[in-house]
Amino acid sequence: MAYEFPSSYSVKILRYFSWSLTVSKQAGLRYTPQDLRGNYLGDPNSAAMPSWTDVDLSVGKKIIAGPVAFNVFAVFTNLFNNQQVINVYPMTGDPLDHGDQIPNPNQFGSYTIMSRYYSPQGDSNHDGVMTQVESHDEYIHARTDLYDDPTHFNPGFGFRLGAGIEF
Repeated sequence: MAYEFPSSYSVKILRYFSWSLTVSKQAGLRYTPQDLRGNYLGDPNSAAMPSWTDVDLSVGKKIIAGPVAFNVFAVFTNLFNNQQVINVYPMTGDPLDHGDQIPNPNQFGSYTIMSRYYSPQGDSNHDGVMTQVESHDEYIHARTDLYDDPTHFNPGFGFRLGAGIEF
């Protein structure tokens, strides 16, 4: 939907003002579910990602000065800052949950400052001993950094400003 106020419009400041609104509905892309080993479950493309709606707005104003026209415009994308999922983990169908099980803290060892496995970042109380719980927590933080993928989403709200000259 677009509209431009004509040059003969009664309110002078709205003359040569234009706007356009673009609304689009995106169906969720198809994908094939998998188990943790990468084996396909079910038929190809039997699951779908979430659908989403996008609203973009463009506004512009033309200022005429003799033979030259100056254009000033702004483009607002994802106007309502909707979460737009464009990729998911095939094990869970969720863009944030990768499906790996959380390990038990008993699976981790305790390390002193003399061990090559000791990590000062993982030793939360800085006492020189990295306990099983601290090792587990450090593993969870590292795994979260690995699996949280920002490319699973479209960008949020954004805008661009611009100007142009017509002769």
